[in-house]
Amino acid sequence: MLSLASMIAAGSAASAQAPWQKLNMFRKVEADPEKDYEISEDNGPWMIMAATFAGKGGEAQARELILELRKKYRLEAHLHSQQFDYTQPVKGLHVDKYGNPQTMKHRRAYKSEEFAVLVGNYASADDPQAQRDLEKIKSLTPEALKSSKERGSYQQLASWRKLIGKMAPDRKGANSDTARGPMSRAFVTTNPLLPEQFFATRGVDKLVESMNDGVKHSLLDCPGKYTVQVATFTGKVVIDQTKVQQILADDRPVEGGLVDAAEKAHKVCTALREKGYEAYEFHDRGMSIVTVGGFDSVGTPRADGKTEINPKIHKIMQTFAASDQKLPANFGYSNVLGRRPKSLDGVALDAQPLPVTVPKRSFTSSFGRR
Repeated sequence: MLSLASMIAAGSAASAQAPWQKLNMFRKVEADPEKDYEISEDNGPWMIMAATFAGKGGEAQARELILELRKKYRLEAHLHSQQFDYTQPVKGLHVDKYGNPQTMKHRRAYKSEEFAVLVGNYASADDPQAQRDLEKIKSLTPEALKSSKERGSYQQLASWRKLIGKMAPDRKGANSDTARGPMSRAFVTTNPLLPEQFFATRGVDKLVESMNDGVKHSLLDCPGKYTVQVATFTGKVVIDQTKVQQILADDRPVEGGLVDAAEKAHKVCTALREKGYEAYEFHDRGMSIVTVGGFDSVGTPRADGKTEINPKIHKIMQTFAASDQKLPANFGYSNVLGRRPKSLDGVALDAQPLPVTVPKRSFTSSFGRR
């Protein structure tokens, strides 16, 4: 009878638990007071910003919260610290009367160190577990964040958060699972130690990437951030529906289409490589291009706000730019200069080469999650 009563009592307690408590029943999380649990590049890549602290007691309170989140709530909490120096002058966007950059200083010159408590190791921002943990964190009231007259709080904007928690429209009462706690403004963020490229979303899509698979000198393999586009080849667009139906009926490619553009780009790229140039080719849905070189920057910013172009880029632009020539004798235009695009193996290049950004494969698809 006693055992049965104990089982019923345990079952009642389990049924009274919040949904997130049931999910975390078997999650094992280390909570060793002797360990720092400082964040590293292996954490994340997505995490939850739970709370931030500043002041002399900020680090101690942050570490106390980390241990409580780990031990009591089975949440993988980590510490991240960052220094802020507001004593150094800052260069402005404007220049003085001598052409030198204007320097400014902060109204309040001071140094500070802040501490953040980040939770979890999630594969993406919309990870289901991340969303469950986020809702859980927002409703928690940890002992580490409770303040009193004897013990203050070093959590940033603690009083404001407490007031907002009381005024929140979804607050149903102090004992409700949906009540907002001192971490009610928690949010999903990225691991601050990971490079921006890890979260880059501007990589080419799978179709474009497949179009460039097997290309020996693909622009996707260019190590630089910028390159110079020297040749552009576009596909032919057929609008006349009668011709479209004929092409479909004959099952033949469009003359001057993307295949032709790709072949020309490959021909030019190969010829440039044979001449010793660092040439690349790239094929997209609507065109194929050829570029030369790979550079980390286009140029150096000047004091007047303009950019001093990279000398190597400028040399490539001049080398492949169209040459000036006089137009055929014509009344009123005999002294006018025209532009004649240069050609390579009988294929015309762009009249005005331009620096462009190097397209990249998706960082996460190339290297996967750590």
